[in-house]
Amino acid sequence: MRKLFITGESGMLATSIIKALEESNIERFEVMDNTDLAEYTNDFSYLNGELVKPKEVDVTDRKVLSKVAKRLSPEDIIIHTAAYVNTDKCDDFSYEAVNSNIISTQFLIDVANSVGCKLIYFSTTAVFDPDEYMKNNGEFDETAPIDPKTLYGLSKYSGELATKQSMDFDKMMVIKPVFIYGDAPFDNSSMIRKITEKVYCDMNNIPYTLSPLNKDGKLDVLLDPAIEKDYMRYEYFADMFLQLLFMDNGWGKDFIISRDRPMPFENYLYLIEEITGCKDLTEHINIIAEGDYLARHNGKSKNFYDLYQHYNLSVNAHNSREGITKTYLSIVKHYERNSTENRKSVKKTRLYHI
Repeated sequence: MRKLFITGESGMLATSIIKALEESNIERFEVMDNTDLAEYTNDFSYLNGELVKPKEVDVTDRKVLSKVAKRLSPEDIIIHTAAYVNTDKCDDFSYEAVNSNIISTQFLIDVANSVGCKLIYFSTTAVFDPDEYMKNNGEFDETAPIDPKTLYGLSKYSGELATKQSMDFDKMMVIKPVFIYGDAPFDNSSMIRKITEKVYCDMNNIPYTLSPLNKDGKLDVLLDPAIEKDYMRYEYFADMFLQLLFMDNGWGKDFIISRDRPMPFENYLYLIEEITGCKDLTEHINIIAEGDYLARHNGKSKNFYDLYQHYNLSVNAHNSREGITKTYLSIVKHYERNSTENRKSVKKTRLYHI
C-alpha cells in the first residue's frame, strides 16, 4: 500500500483529501501517521478567543523531515498543501510567508529526491496575470501568462518553479485550486467563511478572531460585488483531485481545479444574508471594491478534462445555497461545541477551588 505524507494536515485542502480517501473505500493509499512528529495540540477549539492549532508537522524543520524521509519509499507520494495562504497576512508577515511557501517546499523536494518518491505541489491561481486573462473576459487555463501581483502569489510561484526545476518530470504534479471554501474550523482563509462567521459572531455577541478587523470593528472585504468569482466547496475539489491520484496519469502536468460556474460576488453575499438571517451585511463588513486585484476570475480545468473527458462534477457542486448553508452550520456547531467545552472547563475549575 502506498503511503501519503500530507503536509498542512489541519488545513482545509488536506482535510478534504483525507476525508475523501476515507469515504472512497479504495485501499490503495495509506495516510502516514505523523502524530509523534507533531508540534501542536490535537484539539480544535477556541480558547479565550484564540484558535488552538491542531497537530501538524513543521515542514520548515529539516530534523523533522529527515525522520519523515526514513518512513517513505520510492512508491510513496508527498502531497504538499501546507502554506501561508492569507494574502494580507503574507504582506504583513513576509518572513513567515517565504519560510512556509518557499523554503519548506525546497526541503520537501530534497526529501522526495533523496527517497525517489513523488511530490504533488499545491500552488494557486494567484500566480497568473490578471491584466492578461482579463483580455479574455477573465477566463484562463493552465497556459495563461504568469505574473503574480502579491507576495503570496510570488511565494507560491517560487515554490512551483523549484518543484518543476528540481524534480524529474514524471515525479511531480502541480495543483492550482480556484476559490475553495469549506467548514469551520478547517477553512481559515476563504472569504465565504470569513464573512459568514463575522455575521454569526456579531449576531451572537461572540468575539470574532478569524481575521483582523478595521478600526470600526468590521471585516474589510477586498472584492467587487459586481465581478464574478467561482467558489467551490472543498468536497467537490477533493473528488476531482482523487481522480488524478487514483488514475496515476497526471504526473508532469499542471491542473487548475474549479467548478467553472462563476457568478457575481454579490450573489454570494445575498446568500449569506439569507442563510444567516442578516438584514444588512454592511453592518458587519466593509467592501473595498477597488482592492479586487484578481478581477473576473474564471479558471478552466482544461488539463483535467483533457484527461477525464467523461468526468461529471456533481450537480450539487453548483448549488451555492446548499454549500454556504453547510459552511454556516459548521460555524454554528463549532461555536456551540466550544461553548460546551468552556462550560465544562469552568465547572471543573470551580469544583477544584471548592
